[in-house]
Amino acid sequence: MAKKSKTPTPPRRVQAPRRRSDSRGAGKDDRRLLLLALFAASGVIMLVGVVAFLGFVGGGDQPDDERVTEAMRAAGCTIEHVEPNAYREPNQVHIPSLDTKVTWNTDPPGGGAHFGNVAIWNFFDEPVNPRLLVHNEEHGGVVLWWGKDVSEDTIEQLRSFYEEEPVSMVGTPYPKLGDKVAISAWTGDPTRYGEGSYLGIAHSATCPRFDEDAFRIFRDAYRGKGPEGTPIEANAPNQ
Repeated sequence: MAKKSKTPTPPRRVQAPRRRSDSRGAGKDDRRLLLLALFAASGVIMLVGVVAFLGFVGGGDQPDDERVTEAMRAAGCTIEHVEPNAYREPNQVHIPSLDTKVTWNTDPPGGGAHFGNVAIWNFFDEPVNPRLLVHNEEHGGVVLWWGKDVSEDTIEQLRSFYEEEPVSMVGTPYPKLGDKVAISAWTGDPTRYGEGSYLGIAHSATCPRFDEDAFRIFRDAYRGKGPEGTPIEANAPNQ
């Protein structure tokens, strides 16, 4: 437009030079719009990546203990949410052997002292040492327990519940429960993952019978949110 003094007379305003000048301006505008779009897209990609990462390590949301408590109590269960005991104060949780005497402050245990290996992620017909299972809980697992007097029908209901979503789940007999069933988990604060002195919260509910709705609310609230921030995908069945 700087050469406006040389602009042709009106009948010739559509000549090629004028069109080329407009095209160059439009090209610059298009490039600016493209750069802005790429910049915005890169921000969206980064945001999606952060959200995906938080989901991968167990999720950023804090579980709703009140909702879980309400559901479990409505099903006739007793439930506790407590800071678990360490093996050696202030923060040692690993024990030297599978026979080491430990004191858990919930029964079945929902967190605390445990052996250095996890149990295989599966649904078992024979009791699994809880010193292993607490480590599964530390990795974000939810454990289903049942006593020696629980009916086969109830055990099959628990098995079906496990098979519905087996990732980060374990099922095991726990003879001392008698005719009761239980569910437990160990959760941590995502902002404190990696803090060795942080024990998180143990959650343990014992019930007179299996209530699918209550157990599902418990599972969905706590699974994949262990204090170590272990990715839920790492807890696949039979691993």
